[in-house]
Amino acid sequence: MDNKGKISEIVYKSTRDYNPQFCTYLAIHQLLRLLELIIEADETTEYLRITPFYRNSICNFQIEYDELMFFIECRDNISSQEKKNFIEECRGESIDRKEAEVLFCLCNSSDKKTFHKAILKYRDYLKVIARKIYKDVKSGRYIDDEEMLAGCICFEVHCE
Repeated sequence: MDNKGKISEIVYKSTRDYNPQFCTYLAIHQLLRLLELIIEADETTEYLRITPFYRNSICNFQIEYDELMFFIECRDNISSQEKKNFIEECRGESIDRKEAEVLFCLCNSSDKKTFHKAILKYRDYLKVIARKIYKDVKSGRYIDDEEMLAGCICFEVHCE
């Protein structure tokens, strides 16, 4: 496998099961392994987007948490002002600046260090994301603890 598109290939293999037409949502442990593989690839990619969900088969619902989405974009020749503007544009009004700096990153295509650092910060932030999702599900969806056990947090991953 050559270096060009290595991350896209890793994401593709990790998010497709026997039928490549269908995307598989990853559990947290699968996402953690995928993030390790992306870092080990030792390159950047055009973008990486990870969107968390809560899925519950017994209660028959799924909630997408766009406001907790991780998005990193890599471009050529970007300025520090562009990086600041990028975070502000992505964060919207519901996310504070500190959280936005974990969830959103713009880096130069050749800057593997910043790319890897952003992924590691996100990995470390997953506990906070899990707490927020469970708190929201329990308070906003009116399910009890037993029903909540039948659900799980999962992640949709896209890459280019």
